[in-house]
Amino acid sequence: MWHGHLGCVFTGWKPVPRWGWLSRTIPKAFGFEAATLQRLRADELACYEADVKMRVAGTENKKLVVEGLWRNNPIFKQVLGICSTLAVTNIVLNTMVMCAALVFTLSLSAMTVSILRNLTPRNIRMMVETLIIAFYVIIVDVLLKAYWPEMSGNLGPYVGLVITNCIVMGRCEAYANANPPGRAFVDGLFNALGYSFILLIIATFRELFGMGTFLGVSMPFFSGPYWDKWIIMVMPPGAFFMLAVVVWVFRTLQAEKEDKAQ
Repeated sequence: MWHGHLGCVFTGWKPVPRWGWLSRTIPKAFGFEAATLQRLRADELACYEADVKMRVAGTENKKLVVEGLWRNNPIFKQVLGICSTLAVTNIVLNTMVMCAALVFTLSLSAMTVSILRNLTPRNIRMMVETLIIAFYVIIVDVLLKAYWPEMSGNLGPYVGLVITNCIVMGRCEAYANANPPGRAFVDGLFNALGYSFILLIIATFRELFGMGTFLGVSMPFFSGPYWDKWIIMVMPPGAFFMLAVVVWVFRTLQAEKEDKAQ
């Protein structure tokens, strides 16, 4: 009966024990045994430890989100996965499919590598990681060929090249190999999303300036006679140009934010 009333109450970040004086008065007033009080104190301690673990896990997940999306972004900070950045960003729809494929592959590959990390011999771990990544990439490739052959043809070999993408292999090797599955999944998911939002920005400007459309829909002004389409934007030089501009802008913003924080 007293178990629920003698638990610990948390205010902010510090645990505040409630009715501590009862531990001295209850035995005298109600004849409780010492073992009962010890059990209640143990429950209070367990409550405190559970709260600390939840807060630590929440802080760690928040850190992974910020690292993947902004602070350690795969494109503008690490400059990884540039092949697909240059190859599939001429049309937004192609880019969206490629990004979805990478999100699926990276998040599930990282989680799988983490699950098998204690069973994988160290001397063959990279071969195992490559097989795991290839498994998920083949699923995406087969589904595209079966249900969306036109898109499969548009993307060509670049879906298969996700197997050797530096971002996927890098996160599996650097993080998933040393962390539990839940955190590995979150890390993979938000690194893939960080990669995706940069690719979508590049693809939006390339399609808009080069073709005057967005997702195949003609845009006002850009599809009219007043805008001379920049054909170079849908060619490889346009990809290099837009990538350089995006990296410059985001690194500048990141540096300014870091200077203000200091």
